[in-house]
Amino acid sequence: MSTDQARPSAVDAAAGARAARLLGWAGVVLPPMTLFGVGVLPAVVLNVDAHEARQAAGDGPQLDSDTLAVWEWPESGAHAPPSVVAVSGLLIPNADPTGQGRAALGRARRVRGFRPAAVFTAHGAVDEVCRLEHAFHGIGLVTTTDADDVVAAAPGRAPRARRRTADRWVEELLYATAIDAGHLPAGDNTP
Repeated sequence: MSTDQARPSAVDAAAGARAARLLGWAGVVLPPMTLFGVGVLPAVVLNVDAHEARQAAGDGPQLDSDTLAVWEWPESGAHAPPSVVAVSGLLIPNADPTGQGRAALGRARRVRGFRPAAVFTAHGAVDEVCRLEHAFHGIGLVTTTDADDVVAAAPGRAPRARRRTADRWVEELLYATAIDAGHLPAGDNTP
């Protein structure tokens, strides 16, 4: 699947924002993007104070894996720049016109290790088996045409997932995306 095929459409963005509200996820929904081959709409909380501190120190978004690995070392502690983005959840659009979306469920399971994940659909009601499958995997399910049709996503990270450098890389990528989307002011040191 190419990157363009995996990326949600702009139409999905409005439905994604509604889905994030229905799930109770805080923050803003960033534009559609692809993370690890999965088209997502990230819901994030932005720390404006951390952004201002990083801009003042000349530390814009950083995507160099070696630098991020050093920042994640326990010894780096207070010396590493603060993270500007906290991921509330990752929304995965369901393109299945029946609304059942088992392929979307599979994609959501791939990103569940990072943060809560949910599938959203605007195609109408889903059956009880589909709702149970999502609940079993800890994946939320939202039908954006009916506010009552919500399966809550399991909170936080997947139980056995631990923080890695890839987590910081995702946060920094979302930080750059938030700047590009105009949610945070760009500084002189922004790539």
